Amino acid sequence: MVLTTGGTIASKPSGSGRSQSGALSGEQLLEQVALPQGVDVTLEVISILQKPSNAVTLADLAELHRQGRKALLRADVDGLVITHGTDTLEETAYFLSLTLPADKPCVITGSQRAPHQLGTDAFKNICDAIVAAANPN
Repeated sequence: MVLTTGGTIASKPSGSGRSQSGALSGEQLLEQVALPQGVDVTLEVISILQKPSNAVTLADLAELHRQGRKALLRADVDGLVITHGTDTLEETAYFLSLTLPADKPCVITGSQRAPHQLGTDAFKNICDAIVAAANPN
């Protein structure tokens, strides 16, 4: 299961030449992620938020928690990946580490460079997060 919340990792160019944070949906992101050979996972994607992480509210965190808990309680879900902006990623990670069930992995990832930028780390970070969340060890 992949939950997306926006941030640089989901940005695209805007008309002003700057990146528009959270402009890409989870589906658009995952279309460009190439998983390594031998990693056989079925992914379900839910785009929860489409905003920069410095604009995430307590209500947004509550919804992310609700969706994350719901996913982790499903028998057919082995792990959870959350994409997030890096401005407040650590606060969200801490909150979720205290409030989500701990019997399945939850991996939160972001990127420093937007998907359209040279040297982007977006797709590699998503790929690595999926591999980590799917690892039975």
